[in-house]
Amino acid sequence: MIYSEAKLFTDMQKKLTSHLDLIALAQHEIVLLGQPLSNFDNVIQRADEEKLLMDIVGDHKVLVLPHPNEILKDDNKYNVLPNATVLIEKVPSDLILALIKPRKTVTFSSNIGVTYALSNPNAERYFFPIFRSQAAMLSRYKEYVPNMVIDESHVLG
Repeated sequence: MIYSEAKLFTDMQKKLTSHLDLIALAQHEIVLLGQPLSNFDNVIQRADEEKLLMDIVGDHKVLVLPHPNEILKDDNKYNVLPNATVLIEKVPSDLILALIKPRKTVTFSSNIGVTYALSNPNAERYFFPIFRSQAAMLSRYKEYVPNMVIDESHVLG
């Protein structure tokens, strides 16, 4: 039974990612796990989010895995990042992370970032929460997930 489930997962993984160049995706310095702060959740203004993205990622070669709720068109907030590849696919970010195993991920406070930190203790996970409640939650995880770095320099209020 376990073998058939593992085979089913492997077959599905191949089907979902067969069109992607996983080797090229794995060459990025950083994987940014996107969040819909300015265009779906309307938490901050787009210009403020673009500034945050530049402060956090800058001109590093970054693979952006947008949040499924993000509304991305040709003119989107990630265009501010000069060396970004935005992967707009109907492939779960968890699966992309599992396949390319990045050494460094960056996010504001994504749950997937915590999950990935737990499953990959040798990789660096950077969190830039924008709310005190998120920073507090992440700090509680930090005790059990030592490869998490929490930077509170962008916390609002």
